[in-house]
Amino acid sequence: MLVQEPNDLRFQVNPQAKFDVRAAVLLVHAGQLLATVNSASGIALVPGGAVKFGERRQKRLLGKFMKS
Repeated sequence: MLVQEPNDLRFQVNPQAKFDVRAAVLLVHAGQLLATVNSASGIALVPGGAVKFGERRQKRLLGKFMKS
């Protein structure tokens, strides 16, 4: 199920597909990439999240980076 927040750039295309615009931060220091690992799935994730209409990219990326 698609979670739609106000002004999100997320659209349900059909029952099996969605269109979702996201921003991500790739921070590399001393050859290492900043990522978190989901304890349930073991999947590594970089900081990021959904993009909203009119949101400045610097604000979005800094906010997601600070949450990590």
